[in-house]
Amino acid sequence: MEKDDLLKDEFLRDLIRKTPMEEPSDDFVNKVMAGIQPGLETFPVKKSFFYYLKISWPYVLIGFAVVVFFLTSDLPFSGYFSTTLVPSFKSLFTGFSHFMVNSKVTTIGLMVIGGGGLLFFFDRILQKSRDFAHHTMN
Repeated sequence: MEKDDLLKDEFLRDLIRKTPMEEPSDDFVNKVMAGIQPGLETFPVKKSFFYYLKISWPYVLIGFAVVVFFLTSDLPFSGYFSTTLVPSFKSLFTGFSHFMVNSKVTTIGLMVIGGGGLLFFFDRILQKSRDFAHHTMN
């Protein structure tokens, strides 16, 4: 038989016409839906300040090393740093230090902020260890 003869065969044509279409059972959808496992729901995680602090400290260290390098090097443009920027920062910090030393309110405020920061830091450490202790594996 040739390929064209199969397409023209009356027997196959009648067989296909007389064969009823298959239909799923009435509870097909319910069985399929029961077999689907629910996926885990994901929530966006809010990253804490300490996370950003932890990932940024190498960049701060590199920046500090670059500044120290430029301040102590003999490069031609390093004179700009030592003659222009350093005296301006020195005058800025001198004025700021007089403000900080002569004011009791500022000193007490800084002590309260520093103590609060330490309490917050210790709370974060203890909260993290408590979360690990109550973690459940699914």
